[in-house]
Amino acid sequence: MVVLEPPGGPSVQVYRCRLRAKVAREEGRPDPDFKVAVSLNKYTFRDGEEMSMEITSTQDCYITVLSVSAEDTVYVLLPHEYRRDNFLRAGGRISLPGEEERRMGITYRVRLPEGMERATELIKVIATKRPCSLGAGWEKAGGFNYVPTPRAALEALCRWLVGIPLDQRTEAQATYLVTR
Repeated sequence: MVVLEPPGGPSVQVYRCRLRAKVAREEGRPDPDFKVAVSLNKYTFRDGEEMSMEITSTQDCYITVLSVSAEDTVYVLLPHEYRRDNFLRAGGRISLPGEEERRMGITYRVRLPEGMERATELIKVIATKRPCSLGAGWEKAGGFNYVPTPRAALEALCRWLVGIPLDQRTEAQATYLVTR
């Protein structure tokens, strides 16, 4: 870190860093008529509260729902062992958890990581025009696939996404806050 102190102005901290990146060329152009949306039952939760969500799309598609925790672990919420059907008709709606999942006792509860008073987390929805499997070979917890480390999660997600042409996918996300 370097601190610059210009005359007559506030000091400015400058950080020098090195970045190593792998770049892949994405194929196709986004389809402007292909949209997906996600809405949560609320956007500020207390630790332990239940979350639910509704997902809609403008075209027939297959939905993948990811939860990115404050500890950067990525969980695949849909499809999963108990709900493999992730097809959504244009104009239709997917609810998570759905009625069948609720009957099985599946709920989504937000949890604040140990030692944190508040955290921002993310739900990411990826809609694809063809079935695309994410999570094969990932670890499992309670029937849900996940990647437990930030670097591995990001690499796995990016590798999967770049393999789907831009005109075959669209994305939406919702951030939410978790407090004690």
